[in-house]
This record gives sequence, structure tokens and C-alpha cells, in this order.
Amino acid sequence: MLTFNLRGPALEGRRSILLASLVLVTLTAAIKFPSAQLYESFLDTDDALRIVLVRQLLAGQPWFENIVPRALPPHGLDIHWSRLVDGGIAALILMFRTMMSPAGAEAAARFAWPLLWLVPAVIAVLSMARRLGGSAAVIVALLLLFLNPPNFVQFIPGRIDHHNVQIALTLIATACLIFSDRGRWAAAGAGLASGAVLGIGFEALPFALLTAAAMGIWWVIVPGRQQHLRSYVLALCVSAVGMHVAQTAPAHWLGTACDALAWNVVAAVLAGGIWILLASFSARLSHARSNRLLALAGAAGLATACFLILRPNCVRGPLADVDPRLWPLFLDHVEEMKPFWTILKFSWLEVTAYWTPFFGLATLVMMLWNAERRAQPQWVIILTFALVTTTLGVLHVRMSSYAVWFAVPAIAGAAAQVRWIRDRALVPSIVAVLLASSLLPAVLVASLETPRSVSRSCSPQTDVRALAGLEPGLVFAHLNLGSAILANTPHSIVVAPYHQMTEGFIAFHEIMEGTPAAAYRRIGELGVQYLAMCVPQKVQEANNLPTLLANGEIPEWLDLVQEDGELRIYRVRRARGGSLVSR
Repeated sequence: MLTFNLRGPALEGRRSILLASLVLVTLTAAIKFPSAQLYESFLDTDDALRIVLVRQLLAGQPWFENIVPRALPPHGLDIHWSRLVDGGIAALILMFRTMMSPAGAEAAARFAWPLLWLVPAVIAVLSMARRLGGSAAVIVALLLLFLNPPNFVQFIPGRIDHHNVQIALTLIATACLIFSDRGRWAAAGAGLASGAVLGIGFEALPFALLTAAAMGIWWVIVPGRQQHLRSYVLALCVSAVGMHVAQTAPAHWLGTACDALAWNVVAAVLAGGIWILLASFSARLSHARSNRLLALAGAAGLATACFLILRPNCVRGPLADVDPRLWPLFLDHVEEMKPFWTILKFSWLEVTAYWTPFFGLATLVMMLWNAERRAQPQWVIILTFALVTTTLGVLHVRMSSYAVWFAVPAIAGAAAQVRWIRDRALVPSIVAVLLASSLLPAVLVASLETPRSVSRSCSPQTDVRALAGLEPGLVFAHLNLGSAILANTPHSIVVAPYHQMTEGFIAFHEIMEGTPAAAYRRIGELGVQYLAMCVPQKVQEANNLPTLLANGEIPEWLDLVQEDGELRIYRVRRARGGSLVSR
């Protein structure tokens, strides 16, 4: 048939994969540029807060002082985000300032940052695909990446939070793990990337643990891999210690935490690493498989013991130190922490993002039905990572961003086993990609689904620039607006969606849910000068301040300053002594 003569290029070498990755990223940049939000608007509250941290760093804030003073002053928000991400974005801005205005340089950095991390992410995926299915798999992976929009959710220009960095480093670690039988350099790469991802954010901890477990089990099963294991362990220890020292003040080097890279995590890595290194050098311990298994179990047990002895509270998970009052007020309602079926109340369309991960798991199970492939470590590793990421994505929506990436090499490798696709025929490759991509399910669901009306007043995209012209003061606003107000105005805020702001959440709940009289007292205690309230899409019958304002009843201690779109801005009236005027 004519279609089978339409062949794709032979993308076997490293240069070919690099070139293909750059072409894909360039196309992505060109497609996304017209809709990129790079100035006053932000895609997410985290993007807005990140630029606030970067600006503070550029303005001279000390490297180890990762605090936002304008968040619930005088306490400020002590955020546990990686300072290295701030430093990378700040360096980009300084570079662009040599060519354009400060505002243009910041916009250019926000555009470039996620694309810079997209390059290694694509290279890692294409490399894994090549290991599983050769040149044909690389072509399928490229097509699937291009035609599967969920893969780029965290890499859209303007996304400057830490998720894209974590995804890229996790993919790099996995690719190096798969190639670790080819040389010690790959094993060391897996260790370096795993240590780095721990320093960027603890969200990727399950994948760092999975990489460590895979490297150890591979050593247990296959004799003669002690050199690779040593390279991995040494690189992991160096990377973890380096990340800890680079972004932690010396006075806090021995501090512990459950949700960030701290001394208890570093001690666990060092203890487990030293144990396994000693075992790998011992002829008696490393000779028999059972002895290697015991050594690996000992390393895992020692690392766990160090982690929990230094911080026993962490046995309850990464959020063990969160104030219990915060769960019903905030954490129980965070959409990205909920299971995927809760998305259905908004739209079936969003659920179609899970099509590709589920498709990838199904193809992997079919591939591993073959005993020959079950004996190949790279297939088992990809199945394990795909299974873990998809399971986590089902339980927590935000983890689906990892699942869609690990599905790509799995599907590409499986597709390359088909003869027509293995011969690099483009039409069969495109057909396979269309079946695996979430594009067609999304189009089908969109054509059948009736849009549901969901009240989402006060989103991170709400325009808050009308506040910028007012004299700086403390603003009480919906928590979704907090980061945007910090980024776009000189004002301070009461609350933003971060679990470190416990007192801000309590105040937010008292003002929004309490009686108007209770809100009046709390606003006076906090010293609030402005209220920024969104016009509700549906007025509730409740005895509280938001309902009062929605009905057009303005208390005498408030003045309506401006109504801009869905945002209403009120000034708190105060008597000469500074107290609120009488009700």
C-alpha cells in the first residue's frame, strides 16, 4: 500500500533526539505564544507567588530568607519552596534585562522558563522510547507528545512554579535508571536527578524512592551491578547534601521537616547510602542473592529509622505538622488533592486527560504478557512507574501530570512492536497515536456534554489591578486572589492558599462565614484597610458580610471605592483614633 511507503526519519542517535526535542519545543512555543499570560495575569496562584519571591530576591532579599513579608504582616509567609528555582528565574531575568526593559525581561523569563525544562523532559521521554522500541518508537512518542495537550499543562509559557522542574527531573532520573546497565554514568545521572528533585519539592518523593528501590532490586537480581549501584548511591548522597546546603541557612542545617528536604531526609539518605556501599564492597554480603536482599532491606530500614527518629511526627505524612484546624477550613477543599472522580462535578471533559495513562497501562500489561519482555528490566521499570504515577494521579488530581508523561514511552514502545509501525510507516503510527491520545476522547465528550454552570467566582485569573492605584494597605480578599494581589499591587494580604498561613485562614473563615458583627470586629483587630470582594454568581441566603454586600447593603463602616468587572473594592472607614467607625 502507498501509505506504508511514507516513512518517518531514522531517529536513532543522540543528536537526532536532541534535534527532534528542540523542534517539538519550538512548535509548542509558537503555538502557545499568542495565548501566553505574561504580564498582569497569572495561570495559577503559585505562579504569582513565585514571581513575588523572584522580585524580592532581585531587590536584595537575602538568599536564605525565603519569606513574603506582605503576607499577613507582621508575621509574613515563611514558604518552604526551593530557592534554586527562584535563583534560576532571577538569572534569566537579569540576562534578558541586558536586551530589554525590566518588565519585558520578566515576561520573557516567564515565557522561557517552562520551555527550558520542557527540552530535557522531551529528551528523557524520547530516550526511553528509543530504548523500548528503537527509531519507530521515537516517532510515535514525538507524535503523541504533539497531539496530547495534557502533557504540556505544567509547561505552558507562564508556568513558573516548581511542578515542571520536578516532572523533568523525575523523567531524567527514570531515563538514566533504564540506561544504567549501559554505563556507570547513567547510574550516577539517576542519583543526581533524584537528589535534585528532593530539593525542588517533596511532591516527587515517591518517584525518588521508586528509583532507589529499582536500582537496589536490580542489584539484588543481577550479579555484577555493584559498580552501578555505587555510582548511583554516591551521586544521590552528593546531590541531596548539595541541595540541602545550597538552599538552607547554616543555622538551620540540622533542622528537620516532614514536607521539605531537611536534615532528617539528608541523614536518611546518608545512612542508607553508606550501609549499601559497605554491603557492595563486602564479598560475603554481595555474593549470594539472599544476602544482597537482606543488605537492601537493611539499608531501607536504617534510612526509615533515621528519618522518623529525627522527626517522629513524620510518621503521619508530609502534612503532619499542619495545624489540625486547617483541614476543614482549607485542605479538605483543595481540588488538586482530591481523587479524579471529583472532577466529574465540573466536567467530563477534564477526565479525558486520564485516557492516555490508562491506555498506556493497558498496552504495558499486554506487552509484559510476553515472557521475553518480562525478562527485560526496562519494560518492568516503565510498567512500575506508569502504574505508580497513574495510581497517584487517580488518588490526587495534580499527580496526573506525571502519569501522562510516563504513558508516552510505554505506548511508543508497545506500538513499535507492530510490524508496520516498526518499519517507520507514518500513517499506521499516526493511527496508533490518535487512538492513544486524549484528543479524540476530548473532542467526542465536548460534542456530547452539556456545559455545567459552576460557581468559581474569584479565580486566580481575576483582574486585581484596580487595587494598584490605592494607597498601600492591608487587603482582605478571597484566598484565590492573595498571590495575585501581592504580584500586581503594593498591598499586603490577609490570606493566600498556602498551609503555612493558619492564622490567615482562621481570620478568613471568621470574616466570610461569621455574622456581619463578627466580621466587623475581626477586620478591626487585623487592621484591614480594604476589602476586595468578588460579585457572587449566585447569592446565598446567609447572615454574613458577603451576602450583605452581594445584596447591595453596604455597612456604614465601608465605602465602595470601585467596581471593576467581578471585583468590588471597599475602603474601611476609620475614626481619627484609628478605630473603625461605629456601626
